[in-house]
Amino acid sequence: MWIVEEKIEDAFAAYLRANVPGTMRVYTGWTDEEQQYPCAVCCARSSNNENDEATFNGHRRVDVEIAVITEATPELDAAGKQIRSSRDRNSDARDATISALAKTALHTDLNDMNVPGVKFSMAHMTEMTREVDGRHFVSTIKVDVIANPVQI
Repeated sequence: MWIVEEKIEDAFAAYLRANVPGTMRVYTGWTDEEQQYPCAVCCARSSNNENDEATFNGHRRVDVEIAVITEATPELDAAGKQIRSSRDRNSDARDATISALAKTALHTDLNDMNVPGVKFSMAHMTEMTREVDGRHFVSTIKVDVIANPVQI
C-alpha cells in the first residue's frame, strides 16, 4: 500500500500516453527500459507528510518531475534534407507535454486514469527548467502533488 510514489508515476505516465499526441514515448522513473526519443520520464522525487496538524494522516505532498527529452539532432526526410531543427523538435515535445499538464483540475484527470493504489487531491505545474545533457535537450516540468495511497 505504501508505494504511493510508484503509483503516482504510473498515473502520470498513463495520463501522458493518453494525452500527448505524436511519437512521444513515456516512461516511469526507475525503469530498466532503454529510452527512445522524444520521450517524457515521470519521476516522483520526494514526498512528505501533508497535514495541518502534527500527526500522520497518509496524505503525501510529492514533488513530481516530468523530464521531456529529445536528441540534439535535426529531423531529416528520406533524402537527408532537414525538416525540423533540434530546437524545434524539443520545443514541440515540451509544448505538447505542457499543454497536457496545464489544467486547473489536473488531479481529477489523473484520478480518471484509474491507477489502482493512489488518489490525487491536488496536482498543478510549478517550475520548468531547460538544460543540455550531452547530445540531449532536457526540459524538466515540476508538478506539485498531494496524493494518498488507496487500498487495492
